[in-house]
Amino acid sequence: MKLHTLLPVLTFLLIFSACQPVEPQPVFGTSTEISLTPIPLPAEAPQAVATLPGVIWSFDISPDDTIIAFATSKGLELYDLQTFAHLRTLDADQNVYSLAWSPDGKELAAGLLAETSDPTEFSGGKAILKIWETSAWKIVLESDLADSLLSERILDIAWKPDGTALALSTDMHGVMVVDSVSGKMLFQQTGFASSVMEAAWSPDGTRLVSTSDMAYSLRRWIVKSGKAVRLFDERASNPMHVAWTPDGQRIVSGHVNGVVCFWTAASNKCDGFIQAHRSAVFSMALSPDGSQLATGGGILRIWDTQTGELLTAFGLDEQIIYTQIAWAGADNQLISLETGMENPDLTRVRIWDISSGIAEVEFLGGQRFPASTTMLPQAVAINAQQTADWTIYSAQEWLQNGETVTISGIGGDPDGNLWFGTMGGPASSGTGLYRFDGETWTRYSMDNGLPADEISSLAVNPNGELWLTTFCCGAAQFDGDTWKIFTRQDGLPEDDVRASLIDRQGSLWLGFSERGVARFDGKTWQTFPLEGYVGCLGLLADGSVLASVSDNSNPRLARFDGEQWTDFETPPQMRNAYVFDFVETPDGVLWFATEHDGVFRLSDGEWTHFTQQDGLSSASVLALAVASDGDVWFGTQNGITRFDGESWQTYQPGQWVTSAFVAADGSLWFGANGAILRYEKSE
Repeated sequence: MKLHTLLPVLTFLLIFSACQPVEPQPVFGTSTEISLTPIPLPAEAPQAVATLPGVIWSFDISPDDTIIAFATSKGLELYDLQTFAHLRTLDADQNVYSLAWSPDGKELAAGLLAETSDPTEFSGGKAILKIWETSAWKIVLESDLADSLLSERILDIAWKPDGTALALSTDMHGVMVVDSVSGKMLFQQTGFASSVMEAAWSPDGTRLVSTSDMAYSLRRWIVKSGKAVRLFDERASNPMHVAWTPDGQRIVSGHVNGVVCFWTAASNKCDGFIQAHRSAVFSMALSPDGSQLATGGGILRIWDTQTGELLTAFGLDEQIIYTQIAWAGADNQLISLETGMENPDLTRVRIWDISSGIAEVEFLGGQRFPASTTMLPQAVAINAQQTADWTIYSAQEWLQNGETVTISGIGGDPDGNLWFGTMGGPASSGTGLYRFDGETWTRYSMDNGLPADEISSLAVNPNGELWLTTFCCGAAQFDGDTWKIFTRQDGLPEDDVRASLIDRQGSLWLGFSERGVARFDGKTWQTFPLEGYVGCLGLLADGSVLASVSDNSNPRLARFDGEQWTDFETPPQMRNAYVFDFVETPDGVLWFATEHDGVFRLSDGEWTHFTQQDGLSSASVLALAVASDGDVWFGTQNGITRFDGESWQTYQPGQWVTSAFVAADGSLWFGANGAILRYEKSE
């Protein structure tokens, strides 16, 4: 190799070496989840020391372990961690989503969701960064980041170790590093596969590592230069959490498939591997000295970071998940934030004694929204704005706490009614089901017989019967007058239902979070175990059923021919592509929309891959529809793209489109965040 070629390579290797001198790091691995009988939960609940006014989104402990701060849907609350006395409320009635104390404890930063000043904007508000000086509790910084964070949140805040800057993890703008005094953006990393859940600074403050890079990887970069590398291991799926060990020698990550990786910073290899949970690692925290790691799923587990040994387990509860954990004080305490599995409004923070596995006290979260007392379906006011060929419908109730409600599914019945299901996000709640008869909008909710207001999918029988599915409470059938609910007690394999389909015989098919697929012929349920999460079901022209399945690390398609399920063969480019939706055109061409990899077309046995370079408005395509004229429409994270076979055209840029439907009159309907969009070509 010539010297002028070798030098850049050497420079590159030096740049991405560890911050500290290279030392051998522990190597260990477990191929299956380690079992250890957990310490049982006591029969009695811990002492409730306070009930907060809103749902608890996150918390943080002051560096001196004296104060706990709560980010809630109704403000920021501070309590004494020793006496549990309430100290103060900041920004009452504001939706505070994230927060973090500065390293010296002299400042507290928070990410808020604020409504936009223009009520005609179809956005979920905007993110605001606030910093308080903690001696007098005066606001020293308030920034809307140049209005760059519309319809998104500051998901995580990480202070630089010297306190001069903050790293903000966002939904769509990657990781933003801002000056802690002026609020000016200093550096930014973009091009992530999805929302960045967390970012962590190296101990010397020169590097950052974050979740959500392409191909289920972490991204690590030098902050000033922006030069980055990916940390990838085929055993790990999407990363949810990341932390840097205090000595800077290792990076720890928790993943959707329950895996924990200990990455040697000098080599970028996952040398320590633990199958920590059966489902996702929903929370993770290193002890202050880095010797132990706490992880949370539906149980709390403590691990030795040098050997991977499971030290203890406690807090097993099938009704909740541990969404955040933190170590506190020198008294062997762990603090956890718990969220209800079936009711996300159920939140509580508990303080655990690790040695005994017993929660000593708890803070209870309040309700997100007031309970409704309406018993009959209600006509609702839906605003309509028309521009050229488009009509955009919105409702005030689809904007909650600065976040939009998502239109999760669309269906049409033989009478010409259109049905729209809704679901919420971290700061919003689904508002039920809507029917539009061409003139009037009517809303159905739990008060009218729905099993839940969070709806995952819709399907309509040829006879007009409507089916809806929920994330928590099974499925429901509506005959026009009454609702009939089906749950595990009625034959469903589980109550977390993600997809639905009506086949040519009128049978209902449901796809589940963990238990495969079930078919209902009107009398009995038949379950087909498929390993993984079934997020989409579709019917092919030959009558076979196609399912999009993922066990996190292995997304795939499965086909049922009437007798058995077999893998549907896809090209190598689709190996790691999760399919959100698929359609078949009248001439037998199949289109597949993927999470991060654009769309794929199968025509006469040949596959073609289309990306943003070809004309798609985004690589994340969530919905598909084939219009009556044969044009294919794509709902993406950045608007709607139309393909007529030769050219591409994008409409409504900026809209996050999640569902698509072609009505009987040929009009196209799209569900987005906080809006319903209708396209009908004007004469």
